Formats: sequence, C-alpha cells, structure tokens
Amino acid sequence: MRIQIATLRHLLPAVSRPRSLRLAGAAGALPLLALAALVLLPAQLQGDPAGSVTDTVETPAAVAAPGDTTGGVYTKAQAARGKTLYEVECLVCHGPREFMGTVFERRWLTPPVSGIFAHIMNTMPQDAPGSLSPEQVAGLVAYILELNGHPAGTTPLPVEMQKLAQIRIVTDSAPDSGGR
Repeated sequence: MRIQIATLRHLLPAVSRPRSLRLAGAAGALPLLALAALVLLPAQLQGDPAGSVTDTVETPAAVAAPGDTTGGVYTKAQAARGKTLYEVECLVCHGPREFMGTVFERRWLTPPVSGIFAHIMNTMPQDAPGSLSPEQVAGLVAYILELNGHPAGTTPLPVEMQKLAQIRIVTDSAPDSGGR
C-alpha cells in the first residue's frame, strides 16, 4: 500500500496543501488514503486471486516489455528500409559516424529507444519536422541500431511509445568508432 500512496503524493504537493494539512500528521494523510482506496478498490473487487493490490496494478507496457537491444528488437528488412530513407532524407546533414560508437553512446546510453524515436519523429527532417511516419522513424531507428552492431530479430521495432519506452539501448555490444 505504501508504494501506491507514494505514487499518489505528487497529486498533492506539500507547497500547495494548506498549512493545516501539512501539520495534521495522520489526519492530513486521511484524504490521501481515501483517494488511494477509491483508485485501488475496483481492482480488488474484480476478484484478484492473490489478494494483493500490487499484483493487480500492471500496465500493458510492462507486460509486453521487449527488454533491450541485444535481443533483436527490429528486423533486417526494417533496417534496410531505414537505410534507404536515411540515404535520401538524412545523409545530407548527418553522416553515419554521428550515429555510431562513442558518439552514439554519449547521446543515447541512458534513454530508452523511445528517446531517439521521439527525437527523430518530432524534429526531423530539419526542413520538415514531424513529416515522417512512425513506420519510417522505426526504420531509421532500426538502421541506427544496426550501425551499432545490435542484432536484428524476427519482430519489427514497434511504433508505440509505451513499447519503445521498455526497450533499453545496451551499448556494450556496439562497435566503437572512437568518435571519429
């Protein structure tokens, strides 16, 4: 129960609560507990066999989490389409080394695949930002992963941000171009 209450605390930050609520201790937590009960009660009424609130609070994205880029999160065909699009739309401004080795790692080591996907989707190409389809962007991301030695798989890279957010870029298997 503590996890769910802590998650809901951002709804009532301390600076926006009246002083009486901040100083009320347990009585000040009562409205927060009531809100948590209202949110979590429907899950309990659906007949959770384990009887645990934590077991019923799963997001679809967490269930379908693909993992990381070492598991083949794109197809060869998808990367080939991405390479063709890259050569037509991107190469004029961006050389391939910009997306390889340590240059790539410095920029994209921390964010999941959704970070690079959103960046391309919202800001590229520079002369027409947002004009690429999600499938085109997925192809470009697949090509960039291929450039970095990440293996292809049998399932295309998804275009849904929730699914992309679950894929971590693991760069220790990527070749190092030394930033050249």
